[in-house]
Amino acid sequence: LWWGVRDSAGLSAQRRCQNLRGRITAVPMPHIPTYAQVVLVDDVLTTGTTAAVSIHALSRVGTHVDGVLVSCAT
Repeated sequence: LWWGVRDSAGLSAQRRCQNLRGRITAVPMPHIPTYAQVVLVDDVLTTGTTAAVSIHALSRVGTHVDGVLVSCAT
Protein backbone atom coordinates (compact mmCIF):
# COMPACT_ATOMS: atom_id res chain seq x y z
CA LEU A 1 0.00 0.00 0.00
CA TRP A 2 1.05 3.58 -0.57
CA TRP A 3 2.42 5.46 2.40
CA GLY A 4 -0.49 6.54 4.59
CA VAL A 5 -3.16 4.72 2.59
CA ARG A 6 -5.44 2.28 4.42
CA ASP A 7 -6.68 -0.94 2.90
CA SER A 8 -9.86 0.13 1.11
CA ALA A 9 -11.80 -3.09 1.71
CA GLY A 10 -15.13 -2.19 3.24
CA LEU A 11 -14.82 1.55 2.61
CA SER A 12 -17.55 3.50 0.83
CA ALA A 13 -16.74 5.30 -2.42
CA GLN A 14 -16.48 8.59 -0.52
CA ARG A 15 -14.11 7.10 2.08
CA ARG A 16 -12.02 5.46 -0.67
CA CYS A 17 -11.67 8.84 -2.35
CA GLN A 18 -10.59 10.45 0.94
CA ASN A 19 -8.17 7.58 1.52
CA LEU A 20 -6.50 8.10 -1.88
CA ARG A 21 -6.59 11.91 -1.99
CA GLY A 22 -3.11 13.19 -2.77
CA ARG A 23 -1.62 9.69 -2.89
CA ILE A 24 -1.86 9.03 -6.64
CA THR A 25 0.28 11.35 -8.73
CA ALA A 26 1.46 11.50 -12.32
CA VAL A 27 4.39 13.17 -14.02
CA PRO A 28 4.35 14.80 -17.45
CA MET A 29 5.77 12.59 -20.19
CA PRO A 30 6.60 14.97 -23.04
CA HIS A 31 8.12 12.19 -25.20
CA ILE A 32 4.67 10.58 -25.64
CA PRO A 33 2.93 12.05 -28.70
CA THR A 34 -0.25 14.00 -28.00
CA TYR A 35 -2.16 11.71 -30.36
CA ALA A 36 -1.22 8.57 -28.39
CA GLN A 37 -4.13 6.62 -26.96
CA VAL A 38 -3.82 5.96 -23.24
CA VAL A 39 -5.54 3.07 -21.48
CA LEU A 40 -5.57 2.86 -17.69
CA VAL A 41 -5.34 -0.69 -16.32
CA ASP A 42 -6.89 -1.50 -12.94
CA ASP A 43 -6.82 -4.97 -11.42
CA VAL A 44 -10.17 -4.86 -9.58
CA LEU A 45 -13.11 -2.48 -10.01
CA THR A 46 -15.22 -2.05 -6.91
CA THR A 47 -16.44 1.56 -6.76
CA GLY A 48 -14.26 2.96 -9.54
CA THR A 49 -12.54 5.36 -7.16
CA THR A 50 -8.97 4.26 -7.90
CA ALA A 51 -9.56 4.59 -11.63
CA ALA A 52 -11.26 7.98 -11.21
CA VAL A 53 -8.50 9.37 -8.98
CA SER A 54 -5.85 8.02 -11.38
CA ILE A 55 -7.58 9.59 -14.39
CA HIS A 56 -7.76 12.90 -12.51
CA ALA A 57 -4.02 12.75 -11.71
CA LEU A 58 -3.19 12.02 -15.34
CA SER A 59 -5.42 14.82 -16.61
CA ARG A 60 -3.65 17.29 -14.31
CA VAL A 61 -0.41 16.66 -16.25
CA GLY A 62 -2.15 16.86 -19.62
CA THR A 63 -2.72 13.18 -20.33
CA HIS A 64 -6.13 12.18 -21.68
CA VAL A 65 -7.23 8.65 -20.79
CA ASP A 66 -9.11 7.04 -23.65
CA GLY A 67 -10.27 3.95 -21.77
CA VAL A 68 -10.03 1.82 -18.66
CA LEU A 69 -9.30 -1.91 -18.72
CA VAL A 70 -10.33 -3.89 -15.66
CA SER A 71 -9.49 -7.54 -15.07
CA CYS A 72 -12.11 -8.19 -12.38
CA ALA A 73 -15.19 -6.43 -11.00
CA THR A 74 -16.84 -6.98 -7.65
